[in-house]
Amino acid sequence: MPDYKKLLDSIAKKDSVKDKETPQIVQRFFLPGIDSWCPGEVTTEWIVDEMLLGPTGLFGGYIAMVSDTMAAHATYSMMNDNEWMATKSIKVDFKRPIRDGKIIAYAKATRVGDSISIEVQYSRSDGEIAYIAIVEQLVRSTKNSGVDRHQWNLSG
Repeated sequence: MPDYKKLLDSIAKKDSVKDKETPQIVQRFFLPGIDSWCPGEVTTEWIVDEMLLGPTGLFGGYIAMVSDTMAAHATYSMMNDNEWMATKSIKVDFKRPIRDGKIIAYAKATRVGDSISIEVQYSRSDGEIAYIAIVEQLVRSTKNSGVDRHQWNLSG
């Protein structure tokens, strides 16, 4: 069983960011860690790699990917260790471009039963909100079907 709180503490301490155990996906896609967390909330600040900044600003697909990661971290903060989650939907609204690469992100999650809704706000270095993402997560128990697969009903 995973210990989600220890995982979040490890990410916040940056233990997993620069060591050999950092997941390949985090390294290859320049995913940020977190600076702090508490139940239902995650914050981070980072400077994105220049290759993600085009002539009009930050590549929007990157924000969708980071939103899924931030939502997962916020969701972990509200899950029991015998639960798993899956992303049901992600919606990203563009407000202003990010051109200098510095981002401050704040994720706030609300859980109702087995559904968690997360709002992630991305601010520029001048404090203006650049993007707002809404991510819907579904949480299920780790009870398996006898064939080592989790039973998911993603329609609910």
